[in-house]
Amino acid sequence: MFTHYTGIEGGPTRVFCFCDPNGNLGVYTTVMVAGVRLDLASSTMVLDAAVVPLSVSKMPLLLPGIQALHSSGGKQVEQLLTDETEIVAWKRLVPALVERCRTWSHKPSCEYISANKIPLSVEASYSPICSCGEGIGFTSPEWNVSWWTGLLPQATRIAISPMFAVSYLDKVGGELARMMESRSAAPVGIEKSSTTVVFCRGLFH
Repeated sequence: MFTHYTGIEGGPTRVFCFCDPNGNLGVYTTVMVAGVRLDLASSTMVLDAAVVPLSVSKMPLLLPGIQALHSSGGKQVEQLLTDETEIVAWKRLVPALVERCRTWSHKPSCEYISANKIPLSVEASYSPICSCGEGIGFTSPEWNVSWWTGLLPQATRIAISPMFAVSYLDKVGGELARMMESRSAAPVGIEKSSTTVVFCRGLFH
């Protein structure tokens, strides 16, 4: 999504439609990206975006906005085909992306409370998030896109960040770590000196 939004790979793309090629709903989530922001606390960047989970119950309300999006967006709209595993992963991730940039408070009527679970669902045809943040935070100029106006009242703001490995679950570094280990190993038959200093370009004594 980062490479497509910035135009590094294709694009530039401002709207991403997540599709279930095997399902009845087709597009099950729409993401509209307003810009890239720096996340100074994590030394990374995020896509400042709005997410609209498409659900069976809301389709009559969302349909005019979806039609405007596809008729006016042109090349700025891209479809992302996802398999069943990716659908579940995305549904579990979206609530965390919402909480990462939330400036509003959950309501007493929040669906998380009544359902007693987060996400609300991992099925393609149901929304994984509550409705407490819908339509909030879209008053600044970057959101003033004519063909987004039909969907923003039902959208929730999210911050999409790159995914990084964590050392307590994955081996961080992968191929680079193995390469450095092999470079630092002493050649067979040669005793390694205690004064050896290892550099990226070789061994120096």
